[in-house]
Amino acid sequence: MRLSEYIEAESEVPFDWRSHNCVHFTAGWVNHIEGGDVLAGLADSENMLDAHRKIRGLGGIENAVSNRLGRKPIPTSMAQQGDVVMVIVGEDQTALGLCAGRTAALLQEDQGIVHVTMGIAISAWAIGRPK
Repeated sequence: MRLSEYIEAESEVPFDWRSHNCVHFTAGWVNHIEGGDVLAGLADSENMLDAHRKIRGLGGIENAVSNRLGRKPIPTSMAQQGDVVMVIVGEDQTALGLCAGRTAALLQEDQGIVHVTMGIAISAWAIGRPK
């Protein structure tokens, strides 16, 4: 499956904190490319507050994703299509998404899949390449 096909298929699934949030969206792609559910447990939340508490308990989202993926972040300027990215989406809020070239595809609670400029990405992790 190509990234564009994955994003299109995921856009038909409504946002849900328990089963389809930004981490589930991102993890599905990582699982497709690399196999295994490396981001398991990061996404299971009742609501945004629960998600933030869980992530804080894991040392923050960047630390949690790095640990689960088993690799350090790369400079966002080096992100390639299909890489995991983290972007700022609001005051003190971040979201995980996928690099789609010049944009990052994110699953947002009230908007579904949106594309934002990669210029607002603050972290990235290479997917499908040697660690």
